[in-house]
Amino acid sequence: MIGFSKSIGFTGFTSFPEFWSRAWLFEFSLLCLTIPVGLIALPQLQTRFMLAKDSDSFKKITPYGIIIPFVVLCSFFTAGVTANAYYYLTEGVTAVEKAGGIDKIIPTWINEGYPQVIGIILFITILAAAFTTLNSLMHLLSTTVSNDIVTEENKTYGILSMVAVIVFAIIMCLAFEKQPAIIARSTAIYFSVLGGSLLPSLIAMVRGSLNTRASIWSFSTGVAASLFWILFVHFKESKLFTGVTIDIGRYNFVETIVPALIVSTLFYLVFNWNAKD
Repeated sequence: MIGFSKSIGFTGFTSFPEFWSRAWLFEFSLLCLTIPVGLIALPQLQTRFMLAKDSDSFKKITPYGIIIPFVVLCSFFTAGVTANAYYYLTEGVTAVEKAGGIDKIIPTWINEGYPQVIGIILFITILAAAFTTLNSLMHLLSTTVSNDIVTEENKTYGILSMVAVIVFAIIMCLAFEKQPAIIARSTAIYFSVLGGSLLPSLIAMVRGSLNTRASIWSFSTGVAASLFWILFVHFKESKLFTGVTIDIGRYNFVETIVPALIVSTLFYLVFNWNAKD
């Protein structure tokens, strides 16, 4: 793992990778684009936005919205570097080797590096966050199915859509079975597809100039670009899903959100421009 990291341009835990190297493109497109842009486009957050009582509600939460991301990122980086240093000094192995996988580093470090009461508090906190997210998602899904998919005019289409979603979820679970960092990788894909497909329409909606036809084309082409990149271009997912990777050099390490966002934005602008004409 360490040898591979060095070979693609990583320079250490406390420094950014070599500029425009494979590692730089991977880290920049993931941390600086996929996560923040995808976060803006999350359906459950849009649901919460629509359920806000008034504009004063946003003013109350703004300070926390500014502080919390820094606290979260600093906590992750501190935990990662500290765990790695601790296990290397005490057992002569890296945190990855000790935990047995990237996705097991934080749980292992919480269990072995902190008092048990800290682990209990963290578990309760994570459980509370999971419940609030699930609550928003279930509200969104039930509303979408009952009002948008299943109607008197298109019951057949609605049933097929629900079956397709279930089948897709099962395929994802089977594909990611026994894969390292399943939660992180599936979350990155989810954020990439949503951010790359929905952001142009969301920006237009906020600006008060939403064009339905342009939004449909923007979202559809964004999803198509995302799926193509995931299945045939990205260095991780293409090997996992199809086994076919179109070699474009270092740009195989660019996250899905970049091509999807370019395509969806162009299509929105083109169709919106034609509508004005």
